[in-house]
Amino acid sequence: MWPHGRAALPRVFGQLIHVDAETGAATRRRVPLDRWPPDSVERRLIEVFSRDADRPRDAVRLLVCGEQGGQATVEVAHEALLREWPRLAVWIRTRREALIRRDEVRRDAARWDERGRPDHLLPHPELLAEVRTRLAAAGLWEDLRREERIAWFLAQDDPADLGGLTLEAFGRHGQDGALAALPLLAGLTRPGRTWETSEALGRWVLEQGPELAAWLRAGLTEALTLLGTEDALSWHRRQPGIGDLLAALGDDRPGVGLRPDGLSAIDWVPVAPETLAGQAPGRVATDRRSPGLLARIGRALRGVGRGAIGRVERIARYPVTNAQYLAFTQAPDYGNPQWWQGMKAPEPLPSPWPQPNRPRVAVAWVEAMAYCRWLSARYRAAGLIAAGDEIRLPTEAEWEGAVRAGTGWEYPWGDGYRVGHANVDETSRKDGPHNQGQTTAVGLYPQGASPSGLLDCAGNVWEWCLNKYADPDDTGPSGDAGRSLRGGSWGSDPASARAVLRNRNFPGVRLDAVGFRLVCASPIPLHTGPLNTDH
Repeated sequence: MWPHGRAALPRVFGQLIHVDAETGAATRRRVPLDRWPPDSVERRLIEVFSRDADRPRDAVRLLVCGEQGGQATVEVAHEALLREWPRLAVWIRTRREALIRRDEVRRDAARWDERGRPDHLLPHPELLAEVRTRLAAAGLWEDLRREERIAWFLAQDDPADLGGLTLEAFGRHGQDGALAALPLLAGLTRPGRTWETSEALGRWVLEQGPELAAWLRAGLTEALTLLGTEDALSWHRRQPGIGDLLAALGDDRPGVGLRPDGLSAIDWVPVAPETLAGQAPGRVATDRRSPGLLARIGRALRGVGRGAIGRVERIARYPVTNAQYLAFTQAPDYGNPQWWQGMKAPEPLPSPWPQPNRPRVAVAWVEAMAYCRWLSARYRAAGLIAAGDEIRLPTEAEWEGAVRAGTGWEYPWGDGYRVGHANVDETSRKDGPHNQGQTTAVGLYPQGASPSGLLDCAGNVWEWCLNKYADPDDTGPSGDAGRSLRGGSWGSDPASARAVLRNRNFPGVRLDAVGFRLVCASPIPLHTGPLNTDH
């Protein structure tokens, strides 16, 4: 027998044999002939080993071709061959467990497919690896993976594996538009995908040419659109993966990455002065605000506090991302004393989630302040802001005013927490079923947008504010007193993501749940009424 034919034997007979899981007995299976392409080695082998009505005198009668329901089929000629043909009997005996497991995989994959491919019916990653190893050792995997649903049912977190599936899907559906990419993306962004896998897959996709990358980007755009609709919850567990794949292919959304000149590309949202004026009453725990504290917050809002900080005109749509902060830490003048004002520039702490489009965490208040001074100088030099303008952290009053926009709402979207509207731990107090356990790329919770279009102001990361927690009208840069935090984070319960909830930490502390957002202020002081907030 020619070498390729010998290699094809297990691929053919593996499909034609069923082993009973209880008795271990082997029986024949009839399968469609079109399982193998007409010009394949397997079809040639079947032709050699089969007999049919047109060739009744064939000497070799191991297989027989027929027809069932108008479809050409093939099967083993006699069940006795499974016992009496020595080489086949040995092959079955040594692969009995793999043949049983193969049929179990087919059954489980069919059930998973029929139920809409839910994640909870997928095998555990360790079991998945063991099954694939067993099937591959028996020579059954390569043929089995040709079945699309099985290939995805047993898909590993491996860029080569996912790349092959991506190319196959593009070949079948690449001409059908962006929506046709969504089933593929559901597999590529399945929970458990690592950033290393997504990053390597993204590099591989970009190497294949622009058409494949463009199709996937268009599909990701459709997925982002779905996150703002009633279908968002069905994609909720894939939000980390969606963001990672978007980062790997190049996230070009405004305000997420860098400008062509290498500076942070901030997507500014205008702040109407009236939104910083009298706020509607807000409901907040009494241990977070007192009447005296409310008065000091009101003074800070009116610009009467210590330190001239100017009038906020714009606020960033997103928190500062890893890509944007990295431009600072890798700048030649990162250690310039002008940015650090009397302290030595620290060695940056790596983020636990380094994806370029995720919010930068593990950054202290003093580091966020240095970044603001650096970016202000860079933006002035580039003519992007006026000579007297300043990029800085928002005060609490500015942050709350921009988020609530005069509505008096408890959350950016309204009153009461809504499941899936923010990257928070919904499970801690049984508010919902979701807990990502990590940051996500900025802007992936459009249902949680504020009235003015700010994103991630509820959940994802706590955001540093300019003022001291115990004295909100003190915005000076000196001192070790705790600075305020707002917005909640991926590790917080939904109540902590309320727009009125205050938190704090010391200015030198770095935490994996804390980032920051920028405002741009003009030197003209803002005079408004007091912050009208209940306690």
